[in-house]
Amino acid sequence: MPLPATVLSKYFNPVFIETGTLLGSSVKLAVALGFEKVYSSDISAQGIRKVRKRYVSDPHVHVTCESSVCMLSRILPKINQDITFWLDAHPAGKLSLNDKGPLLEELRCIHRYARPGNHVLLIDDMRLFSKSDVLKLQQILRRHWPDHTFFREDSSKVLQDILGCKVRRSG
Repeated sequence: MPLPATVLSKYFNPVFIETGTLLGSSVKLAVALGFEKVYSSDISAQGIRKVRKRYVSDPHVHVTCESSVCMLSRILPKINQDITFWLDAHPAGKLSLNDKGPLLEELRCIHRYARPGNHVLLIDDMRLFSKSDVLKLQQILRRHWPDHTFFREDSSKVLQDILGCKVRRSG
């Protein structure tokens, strides 16, 4: 589901990082809202080509064709600002934490490489996970970031489809 402007504007930070670019609607939204830096990745070269072309002359927007885990591990050590993450890279259909989707590895990368700060994690498509997987996901988030606040937000079409987590990472 597309990231609603009402949600993203509530959790504004200088940097926006998206996993799962698709058609680039979240990149467009982040640029319109005034994020200083926008990063997005997708493994689909076809979709990325169009989004990249649209922002080729914008030095604040970085769209790459690579796995989300590769992008996160490459860019996070270089970012010294608070970040809003939109985690939306996954295969189509029902999701499980046991699947080969990148979510758990993305969270490990963020935990390992994100510098100290006040970050916001927005995880899309909670409707596609079982209740037990959502609980496991919350346990993982608690373990990685003991200083956290959970919240839920509505996507553009589904109530409570976004799991949010505000994290404070101290140095």
